[in-house]
Amino acid sequence: MKSMAEMDEMIAELEKLEINHTAIKKEASAADTLVDAKRAEILNELELQGMTSFKGTIGTVSITHRHNVKFPSEPGPRTAFRKYLDEKNAFESLWSINHMRLNAWYKEEIASLQDEGEMPDVPGLSPVVDKNLSFRRAAK
Repeated sequence: MKSMAEMDEMIAELEKLEINHTAIKKEASAADTLVDAKRAEILNELELQGMTSFKGTIGTVSITHRHNVKFPSEPGPRTAFRKYLDEKNAFESLWSINHMRLNAWYKEEIASLQDEGEMPDVPGLSPVVDKNLSFRRAAK
């Protein structure tokens, strides 16, 4: 068991680590911005010159195309998509919910039952409670 002084030391060390971590995240974010800007500049130059790729001395850049879709949110298109997946025998493997949305919905369910002191009992879901440590710096 730690003494009060040792606990205070641990918190001071946590603060130093948090400050360092925040600085590194800011630096990484700034680097991401620079990388994205350079990619956009190169893409623009390729398009201006009517090129789809360019082989430089240390690498090759190419314009690629990736198709992305979003899950339909409106009832009509959603039903049509489900029917299409059923016809292709792909429903079970593709029809799922994003984990972040599922967790947000579950939190809403907890909030709606909180006044009654109950937890939602949703078939198929096995809630897990994670422990986290919250740290806030003291006002200076």
